[in-house]
Amino acid sequence: MVSIFLDVSVDDVVDSVIDTKLSMAAMDSFLEKDTRDISVLFYLQHESPRLSSQSRFDNQFDPHHRKVQLSGHPVILSDKSVVVYKTANVAVSLKNVGEARTRDERAERLSNISLHHRHICEMVSIFLDVSVDDVVDSVIDTKLSMAAMDSFLEKDTRDISVLFYLQHESPRLSSQSRFDNQFDPHHRKVQLSGHPVILSDKSVVVYKTANVAVSLKNVGEEVNYTLLDGIHYSSNIVAMTHGIMKGLISSPLSLSKEWGDLSKTETGKKKLITFDRHYSKFENFVNRTRIDVDSIIHFDEELEIQQILDENSEDANRLNKDLIQKVEFAVRIWNKKIERALVQYQQLRKEDEFVGPLEEVEYWRNQLARFSSMFEFVSSASCKKLINFLKLTASPTLKTWKKHCNLVLDVRNECIDNVRYLYSFDSFCEPLYRCTPTEIPSHLPSLLYAVRMIFVTSRYFNRMSNVTAILTKISNQLVIVCRSYLNCKGTKTVWNQPKQVILTKTRVSRTCSICFWLLK
Repeated sequence: MVSIFLDVSVDDVVDSVIDTKLSMAAMDSFLEKDTRDISVLFYLQHESPRLSSQSRFDNQFDPHHRKVQLSGHPVILSDKSVVVYKTANVAVSLKNVGEARTRDERAERLSNISLHHRHICEMVSIFLDVSVDDVVDSVIDTKLSMAAMDSFLEKDTRDISVLFYLQHESPRLSSQSRFDNQFDPHHRKVQLSGHPVILSDKSVVVYKTANVAVSLKNVGEEVNYTLLDGIHYSSNIVAMTHGIMKGLISSPLSLSKEWGDLSKTETGKKKLITFDRHYSKFENFVNRTRIDVDSIIHFDEELEIQQILDENSEDANRLNKDLIQKVEFAVRIWNKKIERALVQYQQLRKEDEFVGPLEEVEYWRNQLARFSSMFEFVSSASCKKLINFLKLTASPTLKTWKKHCNLVLDVRNECIDNVRYLYSFDSFCEPLYRCTPTEIPSHLPSLLYAVRMIFVTSRYFNRMSNVTAILTKISNQLVIVCRSYLNCKGTKTVWNQPKQVILTKTRVSRTCSICFWLLK
């Protein structure tokens, strides 16, 4: 640090410290605790002037011939100097030297906080229910956090959003377990990041609607805030996304009645219906993905046991009875989780009469997510480490484990095959959700032919129970479409419509039903 201030090399400053016994003693006394020397002085001193023929001495000193000196006592200064002092009479170490430097850097970053910085921090503090000072501290905490905030506020940058999130501090030690998982809600720290992080608590996304520079004048218009609640959604980012869609987009769309020129022409109305259908399909897809992610089975990887296995030799582990019991207990818990999932898979499904054929696709996709997560775990290195250890001890638990692993593999392969065939079947089902009973009969032959081809070519889906379930859901969807056609999508009843109109609609619906049963 002294070399930076004096614009000299570090070696010159070190030479000034080790030059004499007095200079070294002054430095050592400064670094110690409970001494009177709480400051030292580094100063530049010119070397002897050059002889000249015109005068006895040339008073123009050569700036390159300067020497650094160290003193613990007053001296006469003629050039640059640096006073190094302590703010408290303590022993100086590498740790507190770094802390002092960090404090200075934080103070400098705090001085650069302007009013529009503070406005954003105040808004974030309201969302996270913390003090404004905690949010400001998260901004000035490191150079990266300050740089992320400054980059967000500038124009023509890729950083158009930043994330403020709550992070629990280190868990408390507990006598019952290694860590107490019950975090104290008052021991939370606000963090700022411009990059993806794993969320476990509340967080606020601060983003710009346009790539413009943010100032005090436009901060209220250009900057927006979105709250992500990791506690309510169990840190499921898909669930958070669906919650935002449902609150910010779906609700206003369902309540909106004025669509400008779209609602004035038949072409506009068709476009409006198409948009509504596509958006509903996308929202349903996100919702189903949320359900799939929530249904994933999580296993405890037993990191403490793995650490013991890594630290000790194979022979020592094999003779450790307590370790064998712990490993067997962990594997038995894994067995129970897998067995529960297999039993739920083999149970009879409770079918709803108001669901269509696409529900079959969603069911098998959900099962694929569950059993793929189990297969990934039983194939992971952490799981294999415990299983290989049990093989050395010839544990009887392995018999059940091997049986369950084979069943998981079989079910996963079945789910993969069924999902692949049903996804190809998805395009044939789409007209049942889009068309009216007058248009559906023309699409039924290709739909039923697709069902027939799945039954013939599929390896797992060629059971009568699966085909019956598909045909039942197709008939359910036909009933739903015809019912919506008769009551004008729930806006009217058969009693407040003209008799001739109802008779015509009834004949159309009956024709659609007869066509389905004849083709089936």
